Amino acid sequence: MEALECIKTRRSVRRFTEQPVTKEEVEPIVAAAAFAPSWKNTQIARYTLVTDPACKQWLADMSA
Repeated sequence: MEALECIKTRRSVRRFTEQPVTKEEVEPIVAAAAFAPSWKNTQIARYTLVTDPACKQWLADMSA
């Protein structure tokens, strides 16, 4: 996909379903994020996949 096409067709999703995202769906997204630039190429980003609903709710409450 060309950059201009990507910019023109971008969208923001504001409604979500309860359907879980699988590990197989998350892995390529995280792999692509590894190509994002970082300050001084430090590559310090870390990702944590949380699947437990109670833990997700706790995180949401703590970050509000």
